[in-house]
Amino acid sequence: MAKLVDFGSRLEPINGYPNPYARIELDINLVKNRRFIYDANDPAYRNWIPFEFRLQVGDNEVYEYPEEFGATFSMEELNNWFLAMDRLFEQIPIRKQTGISFLDSEPLLFKFFTLETYFGMDFEDAGDDMISVTVWIIMSMLPNSNSVGFERGIRYGATMEEVKIFMAELKNELDCLIKTTEK
Repeated sequence: MAKLVDFGSRLEPINGYPNPYARIELDINLVKNRRFIYDANDPAYRNWIPFEFRLQVGDNEVYEYPEEFGATFSMEELNNWFLAMDRLFEQIPIRKQTGISFLDSEPLLFKFFTLETYFGMDFEDAGDDMISVTVWIIMSMLPNSNSVGFERGIRYGATMEEVKIFMAELKNELDCLIKTTEK
């Protein structure tokens, strides 16, 4: 399972005051169930990878697509997501090496949105090896939701290394699913 936790929740108490940040935790797990469709000979857009999704904010706020809901990524959108994030990870240190402040240039930003409109994510360079992560939840798409017509955005910070690990975990899950299918 790929997990991305906010940086702020890990901060130590300051001068005896407790950490005021709510813990934000995003979990995405690629799964192999009846909705899994993979054929290496088919174009990427015809391959479908089911997933579980859970975004927990603090102790009481949870947004979730459980496995039985049947949410899927296309292989094409996963490949595009991985490729775009790799480019973002390459561009951030290049800009840093040139000495150009991220405040004095166009933002380094990648926006991802699932094809079936389950959720979206924005990843933006926030400077100092930090990434601003915004998770957009389409309220009407949530199982058993009575909310329609709006999205809810949760923004938090994570280190670039944590985001890289999160993406590597997703890639690893995908590779494992494909390897077990090709045998």
